[in-house]
This record gives sequence, structure tokens and C-alpha cells, in this order.
Amino acid sequence: MPHVTLYAADAISAAAEPVLREIVVDLDLTVRIGALMIFGPRNGQCILVRHVLASAELLELQQLVAKACGADPAGQFGPGRWSPHVTLARRVPADQLGPAAKALGGSGRDVVAQVRQCRRWDGKRRTAWWLTGPE
Repeated sequence: MPHVTLYAADAISAAAEPVLREIVVDLDLTVRIGALMIFGPRNGQCILVRHVLASAELLELQQLVAKACGADPAGQFGPGRWSPHVTLARRVPADQLGPAAKALGGSGRDVVAQVRQCRRWDGKRRTAWWLTGPE
């Protein structure tokens, strides 16, 4: 599922859960999705993403989430260190990047999207739940 990751960690404290819900309770954020980018390769595989242009509102949201979750300011989610992007595909073999990029096609134009939902993902349990909307 395409998504923008605001923060990632092995664990998030139980105390952060209600704070995260409060941060995103009235989420209504316009984002501009830009060019196709490639992260990697790592172990011969890449991640295909589209860049998300940083707005003041998006950066503020990400920093509130990172702070609530106890992010290391010097880590990848610290101020000025986060790379906003929409993940499109993971584990793409490096030798398949050309065909994958061609399959994604597109006009090369930015896409404007409205973000009104936020979810939490627990990678260990492989479950997700919404932080916005009814509990």
C-alpha cells in the first residue's frame, strides 16, 4: 500500500499512543508528490519511491510524531534528517529498476493529494490500526 512513513522504530511506548491520536485527530493535509526516486541498492535490492515535497505543515506533523515517539534527534527521523516520500515498491532487484520505472510510467507531473487518514503499523505483529476516525 503506498504510504508516507512519519516515523519507524522497533517499538513505540504505550504512552505515545494517545498522543499520536491527538496529533492527527483533525488531519487534513495537502501534499505534493513529485518525482520517482530510488533508495538503495542494499543487498542487490532497491526501494522505488516518489518524492514528497516538504511543506511547513508536513514537516511540523512529522516532527510532532517523531517527538511523541521518542525519536533520536540525530537519527533519520530527527529535524532536517527525514526524507519525505511515498513508498511504491520494496525489494526491487537492481537489474529490474528500468522495467519497474517504465511500468510506473506517468507524466512526470507532480500529484496533489489530500491526507486525512493516519495509521499505525506494528511490523513485529504485522498488524495495522487507524489513529484517525472511530476507535
